[in-house]
Amino acid sequence: HVPTLVSALKSYGYKTIAMHPANPTNYGRQSVYQEMGFDEFYSFDDYAQYDKVFLDRTADIDDYREILKVIEQEDEPLFIFNVTIQNHGGYTLSTLNPKYELVHVDESIAGYEDVQMYLTLINESNKALQYLIEQLQEISKPVILCMFGDHQPSVEQEFLDKAYGVAQADMTMEQYMDKYRTPFVIWANYPLEEEGPEETSLNFLGQYLLRYAGIEPDPYGQFLWSFQQTIPALTFVGYTDGLGNAYSHLEDTVYTGKIEDYQRLQYVRLFGGPEEGS
Repeated sequence: HVPTLVSALKSYGYKTIAMHPANPTNYGRQSVYQEMGFDEFYSFDDYAQYDKVFLDRTADIDDYREILKVIEQEDEPLFIFNVTIQNHGGYTLSTLNPKYELVHVDESIAGYEDVQMYLTLINESNKALQYLIEQLQEISKPVILCMFGDHQPSVEQEFLDKAYGVAQADMTMEQYMDKYRTPFVIWANYPLEEEGPEETSLNFLGQYLLRYAGIEPDPYGQFLWSFQQTIPALTFVGYTDGLGNAYSHLEDTVYTGKIEDYQRLQYVRLFGGPEEGS
């Protein structure tokens, strides 16, 4: 019962829906989403009418069609948390649905089949995102779309070394952090009053979403908003300061004390304060 985006938005009268076009037992979602307070959960069987991109992967565009259906049939304010599955590896060329055409790659990466499959899938994602935004633009009610990647694709290491321009063993901390960098976008079908951020991390991204939606943060959210003014991105790998400098958690810096305060606050939020006398 830790406060989340779900509980924050439900307190403002939002209906909350989780969607994941795959096995509902992945990461225990069928139980976790219920515990988090989601009102409904759409999973694999709800997408049975659609052809798959490869193996049992539902296409992004079909996933988005279901999102649009949900928006159309609901009158109350909605929070939809959707986890796509189309681009999840492994990327086996032989399993691609024939109705999808492989993208052409130049000779420099022609031998990397995982890369070609991933680029084919991300190309389809680009088309699907365009479709989703075009459809959302036509909706009369205000809509905010927040989309982010959870990790970079697992493709051939030799290709990744070429893409990064350096082997992992020779990376600086800034270069190593780039291995965990993914794109995100916040878009609305109406003008947003504020801009940014250019760089963030998931622990802060939700606060931007609430801010754009006009939801007042709780004291913890206020702390996060203040914290990210100094450290705009904080991950399990490391963190960056306002100047873009990257640091490892293994080194002691001027920010270490601030991060330790954050850790203590997280602990209390999760488990409560210490027992009296302990």
